[in-house]
Amino acid sequence: MSILLPALAALFGLAPVMGSWDNPLKDAVPGVEHRTFRSASMKVDVGYNIYLPPGYAAAAADRRYPVIYWLHGLGGNETSGMFPTAIVDRAIKDKSIPPLIVVFVNGGPRTRYHDSTDGKIMADTLVAKELIGHIDQTFRTIASPDGRAISGMSMGGNGSLKFAFKYPELFSSAVAFAPALVDGQWMEANDREFLDTMFNGEKEKYQEQIAAEVIKRNADKVRGKVSILILIGNDDGLLGRNQAMHSCWKI
Repeated sequence: MSILLPALAALFGLAPVMGSWDNPLKDAVPGVEHRTFRSASMKVDVGYNIYLPPGYAAAAADRRYPVIYWLHGLGGNETSGMFPTAIVDRAIKDKSIPPLIVVFVNGGPRTRYHDSTDGKIMADTLVAKELIGHIDQTFRTIASPDGRAISGMSMGGNGSLKFAFKYPELFSSAVAFAPALVDGQWMEANDREFLDTMFNGEKEKYQEQIAAEVIKRNADKVRGKVSILILIGNDDGLLGRNQAMHSCWKI
């Protein structure tokens, strides 16, 4: 029961909006390191996990690698919501994909990757304006949109679309797994605590920041420049919202 309760809390939106910003690995994961960096906006050390491909340490100093940023889902963090790196590692060794780096982001359990209006929780700024720069300065990355992609599941899928639409100058592609595209009306009815914490109770401010609204403002900057893939099940309750956005903006 002690294991089940946190999962149920996350599923029904009861996870805290902001949890710990640093969550080290409890068990070693081959090829993965846990590190921290200082968030200037929040003045706190924030953890991330990073997968480095085979041969990274021994490669020539001028060898650079593309990066995928992975965004966890509701209730997760940089450690609890990781895409299985064994799949990536095997694909690289099989030469199905080129060697690449994967960064596992900590965006807070229920921030939905937004900045709060009071400036206390800065998940958007954390990813787009702090973490990416830190990674490019610390590791041998291809520090351009052509070498950078973003992906995630559920809340993270929603976040990956929002970031790709809002910052098309940063990413060449985004893959969203079952993105939780919930609007202000849904949030007002189902998660008032989130609205109160992040947007001072104003659903209109939240609505301005969601992926479906951001793409309206930036469609011309995204279309034909950022590759977008949405993967969602036929029985997913949010299938209609994803289809509507895709059909309207032909992303």
